[in-house]
Amino acid sequence: MFTTTNRKRPSPTSTNAAIARAPFGDEVIKKLEVPTAINDYNHYMGSVDIANQYRASYEIHRKTDRVWFPIFFFFIDAEIVNAYRIQYISKKQQGLAVVIYLVN
Repeated sequence: MFTTTNRKRPSPTSTNAAIARAPFGDEVIKKLEVPTAINDYNHYMGSVDIANQYRASYEIHRKTDRVWFPIFFFFIDAEIVNAYRIQYISKKQQGLAVVIYLVN
């Protein structure tokens, strides 16, 4: 599946500029067919960073000698962030901070 989307011509100093700039010719912006998976990734890739920011602020991870404990702590952190995001979206509570959610 492909999606037609407007793309900007890469700068001349970008990686693989000669190859990436070829479809654009002299145009600065051009409609290109892009695989849907790549378009979705480019559009939503900031979501991973936001989730990591939520998780890092109130991380419960502790130093441990057991190999599986860090994985366990990661899943607990991820569950807390997911629960916060679900209630945020379902209740449309724009002003509720993560710390208030964790205290309640």
